[in-house]
Amino acid sequence: MKDYFEQLLKKSNIKLDNSKVEILLKYLRLLTEKNKVMNLTAIRDEKEILEKHFIDSLLLSELFLHTDKKIIDIGTGAGFPGIPLAILRPDMQIVL
Repeated sequence: MKDYFEQLLKKSNIKLDNSKVEILLKYLRLLTEKNKVMNLTAIRDEKEILEKHFIDSLLLSELFLHTDKKIIDIGTGAGFPGIPLAILRPDMQIVL
């Protein structure tokens, strides 16, 4: 799954160091495991989750200026886009 995620990141021109990739993949594993007993997302396939939740969330970072430091994610549900954004931008205060 890591190779696939790295391909998606490259196609989307999103630069993440290896530690952030690993954190996001850990979140993916936790999400898919918990999704078996709770309906956190209707998307069940890990590749689709990476494409439609993770990449979409990370692409939002382009909308924020580097001077923006606070974001509120209202109605976050399964943690999107807030958690991936918080991993990408630890310099920001993100409230879910």
